[in-house]
Amino acid sequence: MDGKIFVYFLMLLGIIGLSAFVYNTTEIDEATRELALVQQQNSTLENHIRNQVNQLELRKEIAALITVTNIMQKEVNTLRDEIVTLRDDEVQARKDFEQAILKSRQDAAGLMLNDATLPSGVRLRNARVQKVEGDVTTIIHSEGISKFTPEMLPTELQDRFRFGVPIGGSTPSSSASTPKPAVNTTVQMPPASPSKDKLKEGRIELDRLRKELPYLEQELQKAEADTSADASPSRRFYAKNRRDSISQQITAIKRKIDAIEIELRKLE
Repeated sequence: MDGKIFVYFLMLLGIIGLSAFVYNTTEIDEATRELALVQQQNSTLENHIRNQVNQLELRKEIAALITVTNIMQKEVNTLRDEIVTLRDDEVQARKDFEQAILKSRQDAAGLMLNDATLPSGVRLRNARVQKVEGDVTTIIHSEGISKFTPEMLPTELQDRFRFGVPIGGSTPSSSASTPKPAVNTTVQMPPASPSKDKLKEGRIELDRLRKELPYLEQELQKAEADTSADASPSRRFYAKNRRDSISQQITAIKRKIDAIEIELRKLE
């Protein structure tokens, strides 16, 4: 009897041990599955975090690109404003130049030419400008009154009155195949000696340059005032270039005046 009880006891212990083993194995399997699930979730979460980080970096890059784009757009707008300003300055400078040309033509009334030689070879004695209207220059001389188109005038008068420059949108006058005849009573005069011709031409050129010099000096003062004025960089840049150009013209004219004076002294 005691042996049976002992056997039953052993069997009970075996059953309990087997149950414990099965239970523990089941728990381990469940824990293993839960661990695998947690690892999978952890991997998914890490991938999600990496995606979020990548998106954040991408957003930072996009934000930087947007900032750069805004800065570039502002610079483009600034450059457009500068271009508009420069165009306005160009238009204003063109108007000022045209006004200066018109004033020079208006002030030409009474300008003494003395003996002027036309491109055709005709010499006008005791000539002076009566008026300049458009492309027509009226000159009083010893033989009467004559009207000339630009191509019929001496080169120095064409340069002085800037007939090649369009005024108010008009096109510059061009020479026709056949020159227009002057309405005058001019007669061909016998040519003077070459030295006297050079002397007279030199005096005419010297008088023209001396009259043109004060106008350029006045324009230089205006350009210097514009350069030192509190204006935009583009305006100051334009004014500086204009000042330098006028200064170079004044220097060239002064040198030419000195050379002509030396030459006239030799001829005299």
